[in-house]
Amino acid sequence: MDLSWFWRSGFPQPSWTWVATPAVSPHIGKIINPGPEDAHMAVTNILAALIGLYFICGGIAILSDRKAMAGMMQSLSDQPVLGYLGGVMAFAIGGTILAVHSLWTGWLASFVTLVGWVALAEGVLLIAVRERFLKIVSKVNLDNSFGTVMSLGIIALGGALLITSLL
Repeated sequence: MDLSWFWRSGFPQPSWTWVATPAVSPHIGKIINPGPEDAHMAVTNILAALIGLYFICGGIAILSDRKAMAGMMQSLSDQPVLGYLGGVMAFAIGGTILAVHSLWTGWLASFVTLVGWVALAEGVLLIAVRERFLKIVSKVNLDNSFGTVMSLGIIALGGALLITSLL
């Protein structure tokens, strides 16, 4: 059914959408007017959930196998290709986060943007000055109580991000 004549007659086109999927929105069956801030919030929540899950997995990896994590740092230093590929991945992830999300409007959005900048900087450092960067980073000892506290803190931060993004 073509209603183009109706809209050309001067009657304003609707700016609302009808929400009917319960998995997407709590506004079931209501007319809502989504603005750009809603879209930014959705991207923020998705990225925060992914970053939170990544932090949880990384913290568990540090807790469960500290020797392998130290060996991974040594492999990045010993094998230039691995260091370069790690840098490219970090650069791509950070750049992608910043391309779709560069907001400083609230604490969650600011944290997601900060993670993007940190990943981008890590990528640049791994690509450009890998040896120096890894020499500084490898000084962090994960085999002592500091490693335990750090990994528990990373898990807690990841959990907070995940829970906050899903609420």
